[in-house]
Amino acid sequence: MADHKGASKSKAEDSSTQKKPLTDTIDINDAGNFISNQSKQVSAAIAENFSDATSYLENQAESATSAVSSGLKSVAQSIRENVPEQGQFRAAATDVAQTFSNAAGYLDREGFEGIAKDAVATVKKNPLPAMLLGVGFGFLLGRAWNSRS
Repeated sequence: MADHKGASKSKAEDSSTQKKPLTDTIDINDAGNFISNQSKQVSAAIAENFSDATSYLENQAESATSAVSSGLKSVAQSIRENVPEQGQFRAAATDVAQTFSNAAGYLDREGFEGIAKDAVATVKKNPLPAMLLGVGFGFLLGRAWNSRS
């Protein structure tokens, strides 16, 4: 009888140490699908955040363009109001005011995107002068930076 109890005990121990059926383990396909779905969700969230950031930057650039345009119009108006009624200075001041007005109109028509396209086209048509201007501005900025130090 003692043997019988010992035998039933060892059978119980053997059944607990046996391998679990495959239905209790994680299926590799399910794990792969889960990882795939999670990566798709993360990718979609990143793409949405990138799109939001791009839209925000475009709006900020257009707002800045609009603000600069308004400032140019204001300067042109101020010049026109304060110019003397006679003399050579009047002609020069009127030309400067008209130039500011034209620049403001260009900004209103073209916006930031148009300015960027025009700048790229100008550099492509005139690469050497554009490079020399860049070097010149860099030199001047470097001089200004070093004089502050």
